[in-house]
Amino acid sequence: MECGPALGLMTDYLEGALRPIMRRRFARHLAACPACATDLAETRAMVAALGRLGPGAVPPDVVDELVGLYRRLQAG
Repeated sequence: MECGPALGLMTDYLEGALRPIMRRRFARHLAACPACATDLAETRAMVAALGRLGPGAVPPDVVDELVGLYRRLQAG
């Protein structure tokens, strides 16, 4: 597995949504790729930090901008 496809699977990996075979392939990639392992750790930290925010903590225009950025990144 290369880094590009691995990064595309990161959210599904964290959510436990990968099929077992893909989860194993992703885990093997992480074990051999320090950059992707770092990205995963940073994503976990971001999710934890965002989980501590209360309702309304992020202004709606910022949420819209972040959602737009995420969609552009996913579209490639």
